[in-house]
Amino acid sequence: MSKFKLGDKVYIKYGEFSGLIGAIESYDKHRHAVYIPEVDTTRLFGQTQIEAYKKGDTNMNTDHQLHKDIINEIHETYLRKNADYGNSFGDQYSEYGLLSALIRLDDKMRRLKQLTKQKAQVKDESIEDTLLDLSNYCIMTVMELRKDNAIKSNSK
Repeated sequence: MSKFKLGDKVYIKYGEFSGLIGAIESYDKHRHAVYIPEVDTTRLFGQTQIEAYKKGDTNMNTDHQLHKDIINEIHETYLRKNADYGNSFGDQYSEYGLLSALIRLDDKMRRLKQLTKQKAQVKDESIEDTLLDLSNYCIMTVMELRKDNAIKSNSK
């Protein structure tokens, strides 16, 4: 009997795919067919060659998986904040241009510098939170620049 179910995420700890994350596609008494999206392939592994994947466990995450998890976290934060604040970043950018983005980025950089000097007095404002906010502002700035470029290209 397998300790895994169909669709379970697993960490591969054997062979050339060691360190990658996959999903159980099928299994029998001795082997598990694991789909590995990073290399778009399915391979067979014994039960001792895989273990349950636990999100956020940095001991079993590859850098690729950690990057993907952080990007997903950034996107979820973007969705939540846009639901709370609307498109205030895009609206402000439309009104004031690139300077508005630079001001927001500068505010976050100043916050980051301050946090490296002393512990935050405000709950939930850690160095990591500030870096994630900075990354979201960078991405939103790139979004606005691309929209500007698309408008310029279409007006030619």
